[in-house]
Amino acid sequence: MHRVSALVTLLAAATACSSASAPSTTSIAGRWGGSTCPPSLIVSCSIAVDITQSGSALSGTWGFTTSNGTLNGTLTGSSVSMVMTPQAPPGCVWTVVATADGDQMTGTHSVVLSPTCGGATGAIALTRVR
Repeated sequence: MHRVSALVTLLAAATACSSASAPSTTSIAGRWGGSTCPPSLIVSCSIAVDITQSGSALSGTWGFTTSNGTLNGTLTGSSVSMVMTPQAPPGCVWTVVATADGDQMTGTHSVVLSPTCGGATGAIALTRVR
């Protein structure tokens, strides 16, 4: 009887260990604040980002002192990819590729090259506002 009980326990443990579960999705929903330029610059590069999340789909708004707009993107594990679209012309569309780690998000941003926008790139660092 003890052998059967031990075998059942062993099989249950093996099944629990081998069952695949979907990877959990990190939540990055909420308000984030930070900078899009190095601390050595004199100009203000402060940005506020409000992210809404549904599974891996991201949407929301962003704003600088001089510009604002909407965002759309995806979250895969801790990898964030967003497209930031200005609300009013002649703003430039830009992309963000970042890594989220708890209440921190760091990565790069790139202005989408167009006839009126130059394709500049730089760093972005955000902290979730709690």
